[in-house]
Parts: sequence; C-alpha cells; structure tokens
Amino acid sequence: MADHGLIQVIVPQGVYGGNQLTVEVDGQFMNVTVPAGLRPGQLFHVNPAPPVVHAQPGIAFGAPISSAAPVPAVMDDIQILKGAQHSPAIVMAVPVSNSYYVQNYAQNAIMNAPRQLSSIQAGNGSESWGETYSCLSQPLPGCLYVTFCHCCAVCDMGDMIGDQVMVGTRERQPAPNFFNCPSQIQNLLTYLQVSGIPIGLCIGMVTCPDKTWCIYDANMLKATAVALNKSSASPGPCDDPFWQMCCPCTAPCTFCLMYHELKEKRRIVELRPAHGPLA
Repeated sequence: MADHGLIQVIVPQGVYGGNQLTVEVDGQFMNVTVPAGLRPGQLFHVNPAPPVVHAQPGIAFGAPISSAAPVPAVMDDIQILKGAQHSPAIVMAVPVSNSYYVQNYAQNAIMNAPRQLSSIQAGNGSESWGETYSCLSQPLPGCLYVTFCHCCAVCDMGDMIGDQVMVGTRERQPAPNFFNCPSQIQNLLTYLQVSGIPIGLCIGMVTCPDKTWCIYDANMLKATAVALNKSSASPGPCDDPFWQMCCPCTAPCTFCLMYHELKEKRRIVELRPAHGPLA
C-alpha cells in the first residue's frame, strides 16, 4: 500500500462512533474504528485514507487527499460537505495529472441512486402537466393500449414510475408493487356488491383503503405526479386527484395522459448521453 498520508472518510448512514469500517486504498483493505461521538455524515481522518467519500456500512472506498488538487465539491445537485447528510453511495476518486475526477460509473451511481419519494408529495414539483383532453395530439396506439388492455398498461405505468416512489398512506408500497396485477385484483374486489350492498367497499375501506374504488386510481395519479416532478397533483379540470379519477369524463383521458408522459420521460432518459468525468 502506497504512503498517501491522511485520508478523510465520511461516516456512512447507520454507522456511529465505535463502529468499525473496512477502507480500501489502492486495492488494499484496512480496518478502521469510527472515533467516539461521531454520527452519520460527519468526517474523520485515518492514516492512510481517501478524499471525502461516502462509504457503505462495513466498507469505504477512497483515495488520498491532495492539497494542490481538491476533490470536486459539487456533483450536479449533490454536494460533498463536511457534516452534510447524504444517502450512502460508493465514490472512487482517482488521481489524474495531479487532480482528481470521479469516474463515470461512480458519478452515475450517485445520480441514479434511489431517492425515497412518496405519493403524498404530489404537486411539489416544477413541471406542468399536458392537457387532459389532448388525445388527438397523442399517438393513437398508446390510447388504445390504455383503453383496451388497461391491466397491462397500469402494470407498465407502475414500472415506469419506478420503485423509488412509495405509494399509499397506510401500507406504503413501491409503485411497481402497488400497481401490479394482484393489487389491481384487490382494487376490483372492492367494487363487489351483494344484493345492492357495497360489501367490497366496506371491506376495502377497512383492509386496504389505498386500493379501494377510485382511491386506487387517484394514488396512481399522485405517484405519476411525483415521478414526473409535476407542480400539481392533477392535470385538471379537477384539482383533487380523487375527483379527477372518479369522474367518468376525466378519468379515461387522464390515464392516457399519464401513460404518454411517463413513456416520453423514459424515452428521454434512455436517449440521454452518459455524463463524462468531472474535471
């Protein structure tokens, strides 16, 4: 192991003073003990160790500190600051021409790290919805798919929303699970009536209120709004997602709008070029 002098390590989430970490430097591993009193996000030094990194519990990756070439402090909207709180991520700093850059895969790992979001945050974004009644301007196959193969379309939309969005208020689930086929069957059963008595509704409101009647569809609208960073929970004309998805005049077109916007976002993400190294 080369002699690099002091190395800085940020205490990862779930690790506190007195716990042990394994640090890798130049392919060599060493056990270090987190100084007493430190909490996740705080910084300490070992000899040797890395530029400021976020280590996973049990392992930290790093490279030496260079006074002549500081580690980049900002990666898009993620800042590496002393005492800052961050989600655990592996960041490997590599010396290149007396400076450091974060390798592509490490940067992408941070940028694409799952961020815990919730459907209850719907409407706090910055993007605007398209028009609810914009069916004529949307590709016809998508509308036909949502209309005549609704179950499959809902599953696809759950997958496009992604498992970083938790849906529901009582028993929260990742979007792909909340909108899969078993969950859709639960929703259908809440419409069950016996002799005109809404048995399904009564049972659903007790056992799975988030999947009862059009509350289920409203949750899909809110989850979509979060995934697409929308500034409102509903595209209108109804401001409340519940009424937007309960109304037979707005629900079908809203489903089509959600599907098209989610699909367009996925297309843009797939075409986005990979980020190069940070200088």
